[in-house]
Amino acid sequence: MLRFLVIVLFLTAATVPLVAAEPERLSLSALPETVPSPASNQLTAAKTELGKQLFFDPRLSGDNTMSCATCHIPDKAFADGRMKSLGSDGKPLSRNTPGLANVAWFDSLFWDGRASSLEEQALKPIQAADEMNQSLDELEQELNSVRGYVIQFQEVFGSPASRDGVAKALAAFQRTLVTRASPFDRYLSGDKDAISKVAERGLELFQNDAGCIRCHHGPLLS
Repeated sequence: MLRFLVIVLFLTAATVPLVAAEPERLSLSALPETVPSPASNQLTAAKTELGKQLFFDPRLSGDNTMSCATCHIPDKAFADGRMKSLGSDGKPLSRNTPGLANVAWFDSLFWDGRASSLEEQALKPIQAADEMNQSLDELEQELNSVRGYVIQFQEVFGSPASRDGVAKALAAFQRTLVTRASPFDRYLSGDKDAISKVAERGLELFQNDAGCIRCHHGPLLS
């Protein structure tokens, strides 16, 4: 009797699907044409240019040796290629640097998702003692001592350089880091010659037998 029950339970379990969503119910799609931005921080050319300058400016770190681009390196998809990133004084951090491609569409930021917007995220690495280790009071003083920044912040925000302006400008610049022109984006938009036949076979595996699409789907492959 016990053996019979075991066989019945085994056969029953074997018929239960292990994956809740089947690949055919999921899809890949090109990025939207419009980059989202909050009403409180609309994109302008002057604001994104200011954000770009700040992103590459080592004044954002306490000892003026690190910028955002120290860890978010443009030719490494705005990551750094390290298993663990290096923070203040060159000490290894506990995590690696996430890339910033298409970050405009992210609903949560940092590996643990503790920030819900780019504006909220922007100042945290600057302040973190083991990362850029910069006092926001000192940062405001430093930026307001640079005539060019005084003019730019006044033009963009109508005020002197401030932490709120820094966060908004950095967020605006990061929203411009869009990969829409990649071969795969062109393929998804209808250009069937944009990727090779080998890549097409890989895509077929991705969506079907390999099952990658169960986790990596939608316009962000995420």
